[in-house]
Amino acid sequence: MASVNITEILGSDSISGSRNTLNSNFLILQNWINNYSNSFGIDLNNGILDISGESTGRVSAKIGRFNQISIPSSGVVTASISASGAGTFASLSTTNLTASGTVTMNGSISAGGIFTLQSGATGNFNGQVNINGKISLGPAASMISNSTVYNSGLTAGTDFPDTDAGFPHGGGYSTTVSLPYVVTGTENIIYADLGSTGGFNLSVGNGTSVSGVPKGLLLTIVNTNDAGGTINTGVQGTFYTGFNTNASQGGFNSLGITAPAGYAYRSSLQLRWEPRIDQGSATQKGSWIVLSATNMSV
Repeated sequence: MASVNITEILGSDSISGSRNTLNSNFLILQNWINNYSNSFGIDLNNGILDISGESTGRVSAKIGRFNQISIPSSGVVTASISASGAGTFASLSTTNLTASGTVTMNGSISAGGIFTLQSGATGNFNGQVNINGKISLGPAASMISNSTVYNSGLTAGTDFPDTDAGFPHGGGYSTTVSLPYVVTGTENIIYADLGSTGGFNLSVGNGTSVSGVPKGLLLTIVNTNDAGGTINTGVQGTFYTGFNTNASQGGFNSLGITAPAGYAYRSSLQLRWEPRIDQGSATQKGSWIVLSATNMSV
């Protein structure tokens, strides 16, 4: 904004003779202040300074202190920082990101370079993580999985019962043909009572539509019943177990996969879901692939 120029009144000037000059100076100041107030959107009653309507609307300063920052100036907020330091961003791009406290990420994370967690640090990812590069485990690294399924009557931390002391045998999950275990794709290990009435039943859909189980899911089934038991295969009633019994495809025995007696916690089956097997058939679309079998007749 242009500077203010007023006419100076000399000490030898009379007050009455300078009336027009004084009024002119006051009018100049009034117009300047009003223009200043309008241009900067000044609201003294509410402490508001609003220049968002100007073509540039820029504020430049050495230091800024705010209780809240919201971007953009109008419409849907895409970035904000509150007085507590909490910030939300619709999108964030940065060369370096350093955090001294907890970082919680509930969405997809894409790392195009090296992703490093320093010694003693913990990363909790509550959404899907896609890794398209090598994973290198250092000399003090280990892999821990807490994604387990067990008898629905037990609570977290409860001791598993004896493997041969009656139901539930070893705390394994038990099923019936009318109540199979429905695979969600969030489990890693299933402690299963293969000796439950009618054998153990997995469900990956009805067999006539492609299963929603994610391609490549790794699943391990551990038998907890000391008397052994069976994992049912093929289509059972209204659901598909995921074990394709077509001879030219999965070829699983229609009588089931069996575990002998005396091998509770020592008989297991490691599987991988492959939806492309027999995907053009009318039933049993997709199939489990056996990666390893210990004390199991597959």
